[in-house]
Amino acid sequence: MKIEVDISGNMKFVYRNSVMAFSTKDGKIKNTVLLNKKLKRWIIIKYKSRIKNIKEQLHCIMIFYCIKDHIDKISEMKICPDISPYKMNQYLRLYLPEDYFHKIRKRIVPVTHESLAHKIAYRTYKRREKPSLILTKDMILELLLKKVKADQ
Repeated sequence: MKIEVDISGNMKFVYRNSVMAFSTKDGKIKNTVLLNKKLKRWIIIKYKSRIKNIKEQLHCIMIFYCIKDHIDKISEMKICPDISPYKMNQYLRLYLPEDYFHKIRKRIVPVTHESLAHKIAYRTYKRREKPSLILTKDMILELLLKKVKADQ
């Protein structure tokens, strides 16, 4: 299955919610993940001195939670390059299971405004649709701190 992944409410804007969405081309399978602005700001302020590239890592954690229920069916991901492609590959490698990381073809290309993933993310960001999942502090810290312990 080929999917598109896009974000609305970029990570660099800490005073705005962020919504990550993915969908298939036909829109039969779609998923959205919301990161609340208060939680995002709290994590960035608290961990920016301990964790390198915290915003990029949060971006990749959102991608992970967005696709994790369908990860075994995905063959190709078209990802919008909101962060550097090198850092995205580096951090996706940390959060995606190793066998799936190598199995999924990742294309980091601009996703247009006509993309279904962009439209879903934008409608959820503007509160016209409800997100499939709202990230909690425990969900994020479980992945972030597991990675930090592995580095030490």
